[in-house]
Amino acid sequence: MNLKLNFRLNFKSILILILSGGILSCAPEKSGSSFNIKSDQYENIIGGQDLSLKSEMSPTVAVLLDTSSAGSFSICTGTFIRKNIILTAAHCVPENSEDLAVKMGNSLFNEQEIKTLNVLKIIRHKDYQPGKNDLALVLIQPDKNIFIKPAALSDAKKYFKNKNLLLFGYGDNEIDEAASDDLKGAGSLRKLIVSAEYISHIENKFIIDQSHGFGACHGDSGGPAFILNAKNKYVLAGVASGVRQTADQTDCTGQSEYTDVSKFQTWISQSISDFNRN
Repeated sequence: MNLKLNFRLNFKSILILILSGGILSCAPEKSGSSFNIKSDQYENIIGGQDLSLKSEMSPTVAVLLDTSSAGSFSICTGTFIRKNIILTAAHCVPENSEDLAVKMGNSLFNEQEIKTLNVLKIIRHKDYQPGKNDLALVLIQPDKNIFIKPAALSDAKKYFKNKNLLLFGYGDNEIDEAASDDLKGAGSLRKLIVSAEYISHIENKFIIDQSHGFGACHGDSGGPAFILNAKNKYVLAGVASGVRQTADQTDCTGQSEYTDVSKFQTWISQSISDFNRN
């Protein structure tokens, strides 16, 4: 199996329109992935359930737009762990903080709903390599007019086995690579509950079997995987890193990888302290 180390979603044709405010005025929101559950049956999560404006998790996630490549941009998802700090994947963030736009809202194409946050600084994991230590923190300028609900991190001393994962993302919701629409449904925040039977835990990663047609896809990089803790509260367990697939598998129907954030508590705490000192 090969790991697609960068499964953020790249766009070219609508860059000017989005950044100029023609589609999104300014605000954080977007990344990619789809998660969906209907009654007691899973649908194709690469297309998941769109969230309403009143969704409990909407104030917790954001869209990250890397504009460092001239004429194009890539899309990822991130999770607020403080009111001014977002946790995402290292491969989602550019070297220069000025090349990163952060927006919030349930759809990049809802001009009235989208809100933009000002990025102050970025910290990548110092030992980041493609597929390893794929975490980064983004410091944003607080805005009292934007409601943010930070997520709690899973306990580093506990791993909750046999638990479902709740995924969120702004990425593709179509797996047909021949689809004429470059967006393939991306740009809307979706959720999906993945049953524990499709999840394994290897070293510092959650591995999700997506062969049944649901899971993370392009644009979902950096997005969260939540798990219920012992107090029956959702806590942030993983950050989307990449998709594995074999030559005979349709795109995004192999395995996805989520970095287990409980294994990086020390780095996260130290990086937050660095933000505060600087």
